[in-house]
Amino acid sequence: MLKEVRGRKQMSLKTLEKKTGVSSPYIFRLEQQDRKNPSVQAVLALCKAMELTSYEVFQLLLEDYHMEGYVPTLEELLRSHRFALGGNEVDDVELKRVLLDIVMHIDQNMDEDVEQESVAELTRKVERYHDRKAQILSGV
Repeated sequence: MLKEVRGRKQMSLKTLEKKTGVSSPYIFRLEQQDRKNPSVQAVLALCKAMELTSYEVFQLLLEDYHMEGYVPTLEELLRSHRFALGGNEVDDVELKRVLLDIVMHIDQNMDEDVEQESVAELTRKVERYHDRKAQILSGV
């Protein structure tokens, strides 16, 4: 994907090297997935040179490194992406953890043979979610 963007911008490796100060072999290794942990400085330089946000470049790099057919877990999605819930951005680690806990509880315990204790536990988790959300909204 990184190579495709570079191609759309009509930049050679050498041109990108001159614009970023990042060596063309390093950029090539990123494109070929031989280099899997680019430095923050390299990513920011690539962003500026290709007129992309850092988020877009990280997404491109992540796409390049995921195997074809790779499907992230819900935990990976919650931890690595920004999202809104009820019109408010969810950027609180604890709130994301509670949301994940609720979903996992539903997945693992809530079937046609659901027990009353399982419903009670889910209710407690939902209450924790609302408590944490209230803390965030009140600035605590």
